Amino acid sequence: MSLQCPRCYVALKKDTEEGTEIDACPKCGGLWFDPEELGKLAKGRPGGLAGLEHRNDPLPELDQSSAPSPLCPACREHLQEFEYPWAPGVRLDGCVKCKGIWVDDGELSRIEAHVARWRREAVQAAHAGSRAGTVREFLGHGAD
Repeated sequence: MSLQCPRCYVALKKDTEEGTEIDACPKCGGLWFDPEELGKLAKGRPGGLAGLEHRNDPLPELDQSSAPSPLCPACREHLQEFEYPWAPGVRLDGCVKCKGIWVDDGELSRIEAHVARWRREAVQAAHAGSRAGTVREFLGHGAD
């Protein structure tokens, strides 16, 4: 059985970014990430999240209103809104049961902008010779 979009209820299609398979809505442009996938891609190549989002742009005639209580595409539990910890102000929808994350159109680009800032800060900190603990941990370059 294929997964269903929690916003517009159409079957999700497969897309791949850096070897990670993502489920994408061909209608609204939303994306479903299984546990750990969004974090993995955020730590991946610069521009990867924005590229994934642009490959899955919504249909132009789409009504952008959302489902009142979206259900998880994987386990059909109600999704809960939360703030993505690496992108303050970006609110995503997550499943408390299976730990998947639904990302609406436009949200990946906002996350990418935050990640780009983190990357710049890590490079500046490295050049300054300081230890940027949280930033370096996020980027997978923790101190040995």
